[in-house]
Amino acid sequence: MSFEVNIKNASDGSIAQVTPNNQLVVKSESNSQQHYISRNFGQSYQIFGRTGTLTAATTTVLHVKNLDPERDIVISFMRVQLVGANVADSVDDYFEFGFGQEVASGGATVTAVNMNRTVGSQALITGTDSGPTMSGTFVGAERWHPPTSGAANTFNKDGSIILGLGDTFEIRYVGTSTTGIAEARITFMMTDQ
Repeated sequence: MSFEVNIKNASDGSIAQVTPNNQLVVKSESNSQQHYISRNFGQSYQIFGRTGTLTAATTTVLHVKNLDPERDIVISFMRVQLVGANVADSVDDYFEFGFGQEVASGGATVTAVNMNRTVGSQALITGTDSGPTMSGTFVGAERWHPPTSGAANTFNKDGSIILGLGDTFEIRYVGTSTTGIAEARITFMMTDQ
């Protein structure tokens, strides 16, 4: 006695194909997490910040705070760059990435841009650049010393930086330069908690 078994798609009744070697015909697709979130949920964003003219001090280039009660900020990529600054591979000049501080005053509001232009979603965050005055304790997580003015560096974090409701992330420039500006960009996703 022989049996025939069919595997059917419940939504349209189609039957799965089988190869001559009795294997199911399947198709898989591999995408980055960022593409998947952008394509399927419309929740992938970029935000850009810059300083005014640098001073010999610590200057916040970009600060973000998560205000979404339902979603986390998941940072996947960062880029930092100096433009026209008078630095040359010094231990006294570096970008620093960290957590914990709040904007006390000043700075300028910057807006995250949704990378999936077919949706109208906006991230529930605050973004600040242009060297605001900060308060609280800075908890440093990473540092990069630019070798020259114009040097840019990118950091692929693969979603390892996660900010819950009320959490903050900051990119700041600590340096001696009194010329030029510092720039930073963050690519992030808003994902369900």
